Amino acid sequence: MEMEAARKTVENGKFRDGRLSVVADKRTASVIADSRRQVMEWYRPMFALRRSDVLGDAAIEGEGVPAWDWPTVFECLTVALQPVVSLRGGRVIGYEAFVRVADGGRPDLAALSPRFLLDTAARTPEIRLGEGELSPLVSLECRIWSLAVDSFRQVPSPGDMRLFLNLDNRLLGQWRVLSDHLIRDLSRVGLDPAVVSIEINEHLPLAVWAEETALGVTVEDGLEAIVQALTSLGRTVGKVALDNFGAGNASLPLLHALQPDYVKFDRYFVDGVHEDQTKKLFLASLVNICHLMGIQTVAKGLETAEDYYACRDAGVDMIQGNLLARPETDPTKVRVDFPEARALNAQDQRSGQGDERLVAAQILDIAPLERLASMTDVFNRFRRDKERTFFPVVDESGEPIGLVRESDLKDYTYSPYGKDLINNKHLGRNLAAFVSRCPTVDISTRAEKILEVFSNNAQSEGLIITEDGKYRGFLTTPSLLKIINEKNLVVARDQNPLSKLPGNAVINEYLADTLAQPDDWLALAYIDFDFFKPFNDKYGFRQGDRAILLFAELMRAHLANEGHFIGHVGGDDFFAGMRGLSPGIAEARIRALVRRFEQDVASFYDEETRSRGYIVAKDREGVERRMPLLSASSAIVLVPPGHDPLDVDAISSLIAQLKKDAKRAESKIASATIPTRRETAPGGVFP
Repeated sequence: MEMEAARKTVENGKFRDGRLSVVADKRTASVIADSRRQVMEWYRPMFALRRSDVLGDAAIEGEGVPAWDWPTVFECLTVALQPVVSLRGGRVIGYEAFVRVADGGRPDLAALSPRFLLDTAARTPEIRLGEGELSPLVSLECRIWSLAVDSFRQVPSPGDMRLFLNLDNRLLGQWRVLSDHLIRDLSRVGLDPAVVSIEINEHLPLAVWAEETALGVTVEDGLEAIVQALTSLGRTVGKVALDNFGAGNASLPLLHALQPDYVKFDRYFVDGVHEDQTKKLFLASLVNICHLMGIQTVAKGLETAEDYYACRDAGVDMIQGNLLARPETDPTKVRVDFPEARALNAQDQRSGQGDERLVAAQILDIAPLERLASMTDVFNRFRRDKERTFFPVVDESGEPIGLVRESDLKDYTYSPYGKDLINNKHLGRNLAAFVSRCPTVDISTRAEKILEVFSNNAQSEGLIITEDGKYRGFLTTPSLLKIINEKNLVVARDQNPLSKLPGNAVINEYLADTLAQPDDWLALAYIDFDFFKPFNDKYGFRQGDRAILLFAELMRAHLANEGHFIGHVGGDDFFAGMRGLSPGIAEARIRALVRRFEQDVASFYDEETRSRGYIVAKDREGVERRMPLLSASSAIVLVPPGHDPLDVDAISSLIAQLKKDAKRAESKIASATIPTRRETAPGGVFP
């Protein structure tokens, strides 16, 4: 009964300045807190449900908090800027600002982390510090933002780049104060608020803010309040980003409810992703979800070229990390372009295998509307281009926002005074109010990935295509079908007409692609028949084709159903690629395949030939001799993780050597292992 009464008390509570009315009865307040915990108990994405879980009961009361002179602390602070770079083109999208303690500052602060500074400010009792009588945490955040704005203003040729500012979760309830302060700062240095992107960092439970402003309200209500605050803040500035996504609190619920403009993946999913298949799966799936919602993605903490390629293969749009640049405290030294990213793409053997040419040929060049366009311009655009039922919308930097559909404007266009109302600056709505999200992919994305994104959103008219993060064009359903059809025709032309397996061109593409991923064991097997010519001479080409088809079906049964690659080089020569298997298991798979072929192909001989185990036929020199029954042998190249750089020609040369050994071996198998960088001494000499 007490619990139910407490719930009703909460439900009937009134908000004042973003907070619920204070509950005077301590016993009732305790019951309300218990009720809140029961309501939120199922919500496991949060790591803490109470403020004391994060700060401690004593800290809330101000016990054990350093007695700092905060104005003096503020004077010791500076910011560092780290670029966010387009993964494929190397263009700087913007800079994230990180707070630092300035060199020569107080020794007791110099070794402290930025998070500790923020946590200490949050735990400091509500003293007043001027600047509109703001609390220590609000004052600290405002100070950091002011320093970031001043630093960003000094970046050489900032152009259309944006400034990423981190927002402490505990200040969501103070977003109006922070917003007003930021607008004043931007106006002071002559910057448009649209250049700013606010990042919500998930290292703190979002329930902390929900508890302080909506005690006892359900998680859904708390999440709604959070989204409303962030959406309002996003309208004030340029865009909203989720930072450290995937390793914090409320990730997926907040992503679904907020639908931010950017998602920055936590470095947990980026560091070492090239050698962790599970991380690859997670990262690719998260990227697909974001692209489906029209969200651009950023990989944080990138430090190696191998992880760079893995992120690119997953479809990530932008990168941020020490691989390209560390945070820089001198804004005059930050760079606005990174040709290193273009060089990485050029060096990668897989860079020429995409479908960019096919996609570019089918893109519709629909001129987009700008976000700040007047509604009169929007209506005039639809009037001029009567065949268009929608138009893409971009922001001031040319990055896509979504679509404006003619159907969404009908409530105004069909009403007697609708257009007058919508054009009224005080009563009407601007273009941003009518924009809907649209799936977005980069032009270099493979056709199969584009189709996957599109197929998950049947209501969409198509996809927005970007290049270097900027709007490039629009891909409609018919255009996408043309791309898939043309690619299928290319594949079909390369298929072996007899076995229907991929031919040489696709095999070479597979080799170039998989050799550039030194993150797992790779087994490359070249298999050809033994004594195929005497079999063909005695039983005819029709029976020879049957033997080839038999082996192709056995390969499908033994290898293709497990996700391995199989191909038909031509004639009686076949190829198989197996990733993720240990050398022993890979060799066992090929040995079992060869053995099964020898057993099954025996039925192609007459009973007498089978019983004696050979046929009499002429060899290549025309001499008649006894020839063993048809069999197969295999040369296997085993490529370990961390192998030296390899190309297709090097693999082909090694296979040619192993083929001779395989035909002489009793097991019909010959293998060799490529040395790793650790095993290769300087000059290529093996120790």
